[in-house]
Amino acid sequence: MARFYDTTDTHNRIWIENLLKHGGIGYSIREVGKSPSMTEISVAEEDLEHAEALLNSSIYPI
Repeated sequence: MARFYDTTDTHNRIWIENLLKHGGIGYSIREVGKSPSMTEISVAEEDLEHAEALLNSSIYPI
């Protein structure tokens, strides 16, 4: 697995999860630290380029 995205914001985490799901990319989540906890989202090495392309082509909803 390759580290793809880190966030402390729940809404941002959900948005990234949905982006990956809609792109057909498997991922794993790991909570790091205490309050506020950091969430690390990882994807398979072979999916990293596709995940980055999805993220770069998306506009984060305001």
